[in-house]
Amino acid sequence: MSPSPAVHAATFLSSGYLVLLDLNSTLLLFTENYTLLHELKLEDKAFDVTALSDHMLAVTIGAAKRVELIDVKDDTLQPNGKIELDTECFHVSCIDDKIVTGNGSLVSFFNVKGARLKTIIMSGMIQSLYISKSHRKMYLNIRSEYVLCADMRGNREYKYKHDDLQEIGGVTADNRSLAYACGSKSNNVHQVGPDGRLVRIILSKENGLTKPISVGFDSTCSKMFLIEKDDTLKEAVKVYSMNY
Repeated sequence: MSPSPAVHAATFLSSGYLVLLDLNSTLLLFTENYTLLHELKLEDKAFDVTALSDHMLAVTIGAAKRVELIDVKDDTLQPNGKIELDTECFHVSCIDDKIVTGNGSLVSFFNVKGARLKTIIMSGMIQSLYISKSHRKMYLNIRSEYVLCADMRGNREYKYKHDDLQEIGGVTADNRSLAYACGSKSNNVHQVGPDGRLVRIILSKENGLTKPISVGFDSTCSKMFLIEKDDTLKEAVKVYSMNY
């Protein structure tokens, strides 16, 4: 699956549908068989997308200090309001009906009306973040150098850094408390245990992997998407079946 123009963010819905966000700030909705159903062009520059529920998306509009809500209804994408925030918002995740954004070294929690609930100062610049709903942990890519796993108060569980994980891109976790981080320079995906140690390298250049920049799971953690760049710097989205 190679959408055009380049894709830089994605999320699965619990239905198995896949939503992509491209560099033209267009959302693309695909079925579980990856047939394109609908496209929605947003007015302003969008940065990231997450699924608040199977019928609602949240899209960050970075410098505009805004999150846009998008309904997924009858196999279409429909705007459903805007949440004005008090800060720029780039990376986004969610938990318990709360929108969680990453900007600079700050992780901020907002309700769906845009009221700030709390802010956590992390140890460095956040390049990507993921909140695990199943075991209530935060996974953050800090400065593209290491993965930080923390509880919901920001207390560190572990810091993962490896010589064979270079220029970290996206981070995520499955429902078994295993974390995943893709190395865009090392051309691989590391699987990390709850103790912060490498379990295995699940994909590498030998598997045809090229410059992975984003990773994520469906709700059952049976499918994993990767956004990769090829040698011409074009992005492609690949979906893998997971075998544990």
